[in-house]
Amino acid sequence: MSFRPRRPGYSAFRPTILAPVFAIFAVILFPVLSQAGQTARPANPDTFWTSRVEPLLDKQCLKCHAGVRQQGGLDLRSLDTILRGGGSGPAIIPGKPNESRILRFVAQKSEMHMPPDPKKQLSAEEIGVLKTWIALLPVPKSRLASGTSTNTTWVPEYLSDYRLAHQSHETAPAKISASGAIDWFLQTDWQRDRIESARLCDDSAFVRRLYLDLAGRIPSAEERRLFLADPRKEKRSRLIAALIASDDYPRHMREVFDTVLMGRPAGNNARVRAERGWDTFLEGSFRANRPWNAMVYDMLTARATEGSAHGADWFLGERNNSHQAMAEAVAPVAFGVQIKCAQCHNHPLSWEIEQRHYWGLVAVFNRSKNVDTETGPGVAESAVGGFVNFANLKKESKPAALVFLNGKSVSEKVPGPNEKEIDSSDLYRTPPAKEGQKAHAPAVPKFSRRAAFADAVTHDNPQLARAFVNRLWADLMGRGIVQPPDQIDSRHR
Repeated sequence: MSFRPRRPGYSAFRPTILAPVFAIFAVILFPVLSQAGQTARPANPDTFWTSRVEPLLDKQCLKCHAGVRQQGGLDLRSLDTILRGGGSGPAIIPGKPNESRILRFVAQKSEMHMPPDPKKQLSAEEIGVLKTWIALLPVPKSRLASGTSTNTTWVPEYLSDYRLAHQSHETAPAKISASGAIDWFLQTDWQRDRIESARLCDDSAFVRRLYLDLAGRIPSAEERRLFLADPRKEKRSRLIAALIASDDYPRHMREVFDTVLMGRPAGNNARVRAERGWDTFLEGSFRANRPWNAMVYDMLTARATEGSAHGADWFLGERNNSHQAMAEAVAPVAFGVQIKCAQCHNHPLSWEIEQRHYWGLVAVFNRSKNVDTETGPGVAESAVGGFVNFANLKKESKPAALVFLNGKSVSEKVPGPNEKEIDSSDLYRTPPAKEGQKAHAPAVPKFSRRAAFADAVTHDNPQLARAFVNRLWADLMGRGIVQPPDQIDSRHR
């Protein structure tokens, strides 16, 4: 619900592997003073929404006014959808509880009473929560806003102003490092919200935690002794840098991200991942500090047969030609969200995740097929076919188009109803094998859905960096900036 950006580093980080590690551990190094004892201020509407209003609506209203079921055209999952309203207009008028329809409907003895079930009525306290939240919202500037009007033309301008007003206008000091900026923003937020930080851990606890986080093991007795005996003030930052430069770090990060990206190995998966070069791809990438977007590009295109990207194709290959499994695995990486709930309908709780996005991702991969070639196994891609329709709960059939959760899309020529596609070698950079023969390498079409998608999500896509940073933050801190780490959607952020 909050429109205030998740400031600890989402947009500031380059999506490289090491920068977030340094930045995150800077938080451990930075002492934050207690801000207890300050006088209370009026509640922030975003905070009040998250803590009081959203749980209330979830319990009492969303069964009929969210996701698939939006009776009266009303969706109560976010401020955006509440202001968009239903057939009668906006459900609330910000800053004006007495003019807000939602309060009229939940009031006792109202003509159009909600909830309709007499056993599930809002208490006076719950009605008071809604009234308080509406009163906390700034009053619209536009005269078009009215409790009796169905006009919503004022809503986009109001939401734009609201977002600007609730973004922090504080600016980190000039010429500050990424890690220093994170510390500064955290300190500023904690001061504003009167949060008292935990005390800095002592050196004995720090060295143990750091080795577990960056090396995947506890320090040896000698390593611990040397660190505790080091008199230098900067010894903690020195140890962070030393561990990241060690052989333990890329091995440990390979183990962590193998599980994050592929799930825990079952059966002979661990052996096959090693044989297919997946382990080497991950460990080599972390050792070389490759940019995260470059690694993701290699995983999505699944092309390389040699070099630093060799083995990346197993990210798709292990899904064994299940294009839906590929789409569901890619969404948390590229967009930081889970999309399984959107297979049959728009996501019931996160309004921005639509069914067309789920099937758009499936369409990206449904020309892909595991093949065995002269240069080894790989994931080929056809130049034709792969046009499918999906049906919503109303049994309406719609074509799956290449549209994605970051607002980008890829256009392609769709054959007409009576038009038959003809596959030919002219459509390929690397053609498929001729009948009865073995291909030299996996087929690569001149127009590649996978490559077009990879370009769309690894360039100018802040969600990729957010997803990576949030995941790494969760691994090092025990909890994501947004929790769960792979659900950075309107429901959780």
